[in-house]
Amino acid sequence: METNDFGERTTLGAQGRLVIPARLREKLGLKAGDTLVLSADDGRLVVETPARIIAEVQEAFARAPHKKSLVEELIAERREAAAREEAEMDDHPARRRSQ
Repeated sequence: METNDFGERTTLGAQGRLVIPARLREKLGLKAGDTLVLSADDGRLVVETPARIIAEVQEAFARAPHKKSLVEELIAERREAAAREEAEMDDHPARRRSQ
């Protein structure tokens, strides 16, 4: 394994096995038995821990604007729809005759 300005270098082994150099494992706090998630992103192999992915998702949701709860929004939408239906019923010719 060789080090250069672009990072650590390693060779893909038999059956696609990849050894993460010790220096990188130490830097990232990785140890034998850790679970890693692999993905491809624009021609790159991305290796992440599940904890890092969860932290990214939590950060994204924390930045999202906080509005009313989804339940409150749904109730408000249902009330508006009911009010529109009631107004349509009041405007219906058959109902106006019976009043």
